[in-house]
Amino acid sequence: MGKFWITAPEALPYARVTEGENTVHKLATFCVLLMTGGAAFTLDSDLDNAMLLPGRIDDNGFMEAGYNGLLRIQREFGARVSYIDGINPERDLLAEALRELTERKPDMVIAHGGQNSEAAQIVAAEYPDIRFVVVQGHVTGPEPVQL
Repeated sequence: MGKFWITAPEALPYARVTEGENTVHKLATFCVLLMTGGAAFTLDSDLDNAMLLPGRIDDNGFMEAGYNGLLRIQREFGARVSYIDGINPERDLLAEALRELTERKPDMVIAHGGQNSEAAQIVAAEYPDIRFVVVQGHVTGPEPVQL
């Protein structure tokens, strides 16, 4: 399991954004707008986002694209970001990782992948003050939001 907090722009590793760059940018922009309720924000904002990636951030596929989107949120919006990757896609393990991500009280937790749907619904109900988003999930209701 990987667990990392990226808090300063200098700590930003080189992130390769491939053919999905426009999609990743749209996702990053949408997530920040969702989190702020459409309110104006600056690059010097205090945004704090967390992401759960059940796969590896270097899979050359979906998980890496999500990770690159998180880095882009950091780079373009000045957000502080954290993530956990490499979690086996079992509901209880995913829920435990989501709870761990909420410890810092981020503005938003992004659960990347439909395998997070059930765990995100459970944990979102426990933390009503934190916005949850599931990417490519199958959830209904106001929280978590599904992309």
